Amino acid sequence: MVTPYSEVNELIACILSNLQSILGKKLVGFYLDGSLVIGDFDPHISDIDLTAALASDIDEQEFATLQTMHADLARQYTEWDNRIEVCYISLDALKSVRSRTSQIANISPGEPFHMRESSKEWLSNWYLLRERGVTLFGPPAQEIIEPITHNEFMQSIKAHARAWGEWIHGMHSRKGQAYAILTMCRALYTWRNGEQVSKKQAALWAQQELPQWSQLIRNALQWREEPVDEQVDDEATFAETKRFVDVVRDLILQQTGVEYMTTVPHRTFTTLSKRGLRHDILPMRLYHKAKKLGTWDPRDIDLTRDRQDWSALPEEYRERLLGLFLGFQAGEEAVTLDLTPLIIAVAREGRLEEEMFLTTFLWEEAKHTEFFRRVLDEVVQVQEDLNPLRHPAPNSRDLFGEDLPRVMNRLLTDSSPENQVKASILYNMIIEGVLAETGYFNFARLLGQAGMMPGLQQGLQYIKRDESRHIAYGVFLISRLVAQHPSLWPLVEERMLRHFAAIESNQRENGTPEVVRNYARQQFEKRLARIARARQQTLEQVYSGDASEEEAESG
Repeated sequence: MVTPYSEVNELIACILSNLQSILGKKLVGFYLDGSLVIGDFDPHISDIDLTAALASDIDEQEFATLQTMHADLARQYTEWDNRIEVCYISLDALKSVRSRTSQIANISPGEPFHMRESSKEWLSNWYLLRERGVTLFGPPAQEIIEPITHNEFMQSIKAHARAWGEWIHGMHSRKGQAYAILTMCRALYTWRNGEQVSKKQAALWAQQELPQWSQLIRNALQWREEPVDEQVDDEATFAETKRFVDVVRDLILQQTGVEYMTTVPHRTFTTLSKRGLRHDILPMRLYHKAKKLGTWDPRDIDLTRDRQDWSALPEEYRERLLGLFLGFQAGEEAVTLDLTPLIIAVAREGRLEEEMFLTTFLWEEAKHTEFFRRVLDEVVQVQEDLNPLRHPAPNSRDLFGEDLPRVMNRLLTDSSPENQVKASILYNMIIEGVLAETGYFNFARLLGQAGMMPGLQQGLQYIKRDESRHIAYGVFLISRLVAQHPSLWPLVEERMLRHFAAIESNQRENGTPEVVRNYARQQFEKRLARIARARQQTLEQVYSGDASEEEAESG
């Protein structure tokens, strides 16, 4: 069963059977996307979005046969007439969507079956199909669509927003206006949050973000459900719809973070106030620990013995260790580069004690980056470009190269509690709290019992001690946000469980030993349980923290 809707499954199966009969081996893949995948599908009004990947472009005879097929489908499935979108595109085109335009065949609501160009305007479609499309036939979409970065996806969203300045002039009907309004709501949501959701979900969000337009957005949700009525004066609402499209387009085109970053709130100095600095709260206790324990220098660690041990290691061990080194090197550089937006968000809220701790946090990440590069330079002694060796597998997510910078940099333009939670979950709970800690565990298993590479082990102990303070702050930050905004808890739980499920799936595929998997789950569940307690805590209880837990976490 492809979808929860039997009539949809029947229609999709009919289309696929027809395409296999018409195109034969030329049909390489068939994929489902749209609201049936991302959610909020309404069987009465939603479209069915499909893509057919072909070995080569369709010829004139195939075009005519497919045109007849779509006409027959409209007569056979009358309730789905004008609600089926199928794009026919060649493999060559899918492998070069970022660099050139290609001819595709397409049928979509409001348009007949026709040939058109697939230009860069379609890049967001291919990105979403590659990331979330459901394979109905053939290989996974990731294997046939060239990689598209998240930044390219976002720039495509921006280009679409710009184009709506012209497209709106062809959207005078009520249904056309509804489509324009809801599409712009989704574009703004995507631009602000870095991910695409359903039009309905984006519209509900936009009503809160743009209260002056909430009635128009509510109208759009209603208009798209109404049958076409020739007695309705479409022009009566078009001017307001066009203004909305222009306003949202300008918000997207002009929002670069510069205006946000240069708006300075009125400042009163915490350290001159009666309150002063609160040395009793957890962030300040972590700050004081960092002053005592975080002053080690990566250059003071002797790696002479490590270089000798490395040369004596079997090739298999060296390959495993090199994989760990590359993962840590990329990870430490990424977390060093991407921490600043969180520091800025905390500073703008006037949380001085938290910012003071975060300055030690950033300094320590820089030292970790330096240490692992010393290992590569002086122990492994490599000089070539190592980026290709740590490149993620084609079907996996690039946490360090795409996900982390996206979720952290989002704070520069929208530092809402929701986005702070998403940032800390990925940074502190997943990358530091699961991936890094599992890495330390693996290093200990490989080297600890044999007493090999003492310099590396000494550096790892320092790094692990630093990171424990970082994780403790992450638990605190998410707990504070949950105590302040209890409605955030479902988001916290869903995000953490989803991230961890992906890690466990990857561990199973890679044959990770059970003892390592159990350790990762134990650490993850421990932190999730701590954060869950914040639902019953006051803000002051979160600030005070539990001294025993802090000791266990931060060394």
